[in-house]
Amino acid sequence: MTVNLLPPCGKISFVSADNGFEKIIEKYGIIHVAGIKKAEGEETTLTVSVTPDTQADRQLISWEGTTVAPRSDNLRATVPVDIAERRVVRIKFSNKLCKEIWGLPVWVDLTVKIAGALSPENNAESLQANEPRPFGWSNRAVYPETDVVFSD
Repeated sequence: MTVNLLPPCGKISFVSADNGFEKIIEKYGIIHVAGIKKAEGEETTLTVSVTPDTQADRQLISWEGTTVAPRSDNLRATVPVDIAERRVVRIKFSNKLCKEIWGLPVWVDLTVKIAGALSPENNAESLQANEPRPFGWSNRAVYPETDVVFSD
């Protein structure tokens, strides 16, 4: 059974993010977009689509927690990604919450060293020597179904 925390909204769909940010999971109706934390003042642009794509429907889209990109007809908005904290973006259609996107700038630099032989028992088979594996990008990486929690 799939549980969504947001009401169903078939009109708005997430398309993409830029500047090294990618959708890593959509769970409970919330889209998680992650990437490596950037330098001061840098942003990522989130892009959505609307169906049917009419000028009237584009005017019914509103964004919270972000800045609508100029000349985007409400289909793109920018989010700062220079601080390692979750950025919550809400997209409304006709003043009703439709989508929620969590921008997750990741600031962790992780190095993994393997001791012993490569084997399925220690999951080392999915690691490659000298191959960087940023969080969430490898089709061979395994991450838990539960939310990731960062603490001090």
